[in-house]
Amino acid sequence: MSEHPEYPVPARFSDAHITPDRYAEWYRESMEDPAAFWAARADEFLQWESPWHTVTHSNLATGEAQWFAGGKLNVSVN
Repeated sequence: MSEHPEYPVPARFSDAHITPDRYAEWYRESMEDPAAFWAARADEFLQWESPWHTVTHSNLATGEAQWFAGGKLNVSVN
């Protein structure tokens, strides 16, 4: 079994949202550089009122987890 298994994209999603090739590309990108991958998706799919300055910051010892620190969204827009 692969350390990072890939899951097939259901046919009902392929045409409307993501192709199997795009899924494979995004999966590879997300493994190679997670911060760059999520930054690109955040810019692609969300409208930001204020931009973020840090994609992610976490400390498992203290339970701290931050995503898109400094950014501001309007949930009714997105």
